[in-house]
Amino acid sequence: SLLSTPVFVKLDTRKNILNSRNGHEIKVEVAPFFSMNKQDKPFFKAKISGTKYFSFKTKLDPVIAVRGAFGSILGIGSLKLPVNEKFYVGGARSLRGYEYQFAGDLNAKKKPIGGRSFIETSIELRLNITDTIGVVGFLDSGRAYSAITPDINNNPLRHGAGFGFRYMTDFGPI
Repeated sequence: SLLSTPVFVKLDTRKNILNSRNGHEIKVEVAPFFSMNKQDKPFFKAKISGTKYFSFKTKLDPVIAVRGAFGSILGIGSLKLPVNEKFYVGGARSLRGYEYQFAGDLNAKKKPIGGRSFIETSIELRLNITDTIGVVGFLDSGRAYSAITPDINNNPLRHGAGFGFRYMTDFGPI
């Protein structure tokens, strides 16, 4: 059993959070964790993420979105860290092209084990073909690591690339 008081600070200059075309979002999250069991050591979890949007007034009305995130857990080893507090990378919200939580180390049964740190990057190009139809291409990179800081030299980032279609509705893109 753990006791924690998470705190975050967010700066958001986007005008439309569902279909951002300009501005940025920066978020810093920190959380100290204290064990109710006196034998377990406390630990500290921190994460910073940011996204910047660039729009251009040309024929296809392009938008470039650049995102990055980094996190680290201090004060406790990976083996003693609760599974639900570890960092995981992979899936639709982090590293597209990888199965959910699978961009990191796996155990003997090929299941993700999570990590004490992670890094994620993404660049996305959005183009509007018509007022309601758009296309998007992306390149994502990232990985979860068992060490306190990402060890990119010994465990390189994993990459995913792809494209998709967007349909604009009155309430946001699908």
